Amino acid sequence: MCKWGESKYTQLNDGVWLYKKYQVDGLSSVEIAKEAGCYPVIVRDALKRKGICRRKSREINKRRFNFPELYDKDWLYQKYLVDGWHVYEMANVIGCHRASVGRALQKNNIRKRNPLSEEHKRRISERNRKSPIIQRRLNATM
Repeated sequence: MCKWGESKYTQLNDGVWLYKKYQVDGLSSVEIAKEAGCYPVIVRDALKRKGICRRKSREINKRRFNFPELYDKDWLYQKYLVDGWHVYEMANVIGCHRASVGRALQKNNIRKRNPLSEEHKRRISERNRKSPIIQRRLNATM
């Protein structure tokens, strides 16, 4: 039987172990829960009980993000504004959804350009010009 306010998962009652796993090793509550054999919400409750400050989700995502290019402001700026890539092209190269690219541009304060400006039309690759979606958008502005 546990004391009031303690978890039946003994590892979560050890504040030093929990701090090391969460803050030092950088494990998420989900990963700690797998190791302890419990649900992530129980780990989050234990963190709160032990007074361990939770990381912001952005910090966690930045470290564990599958698409590091989305956090590279120089890469985003170069591809989007200098090279004139469309968000579809960038998403294709990175391997993520186009909305993720759009959010990354917004978070990095990279201004959106008019997607069908004359300069952009000039820079659209031949491969994308054959796309029916691009064709409709090009024809609609002419």
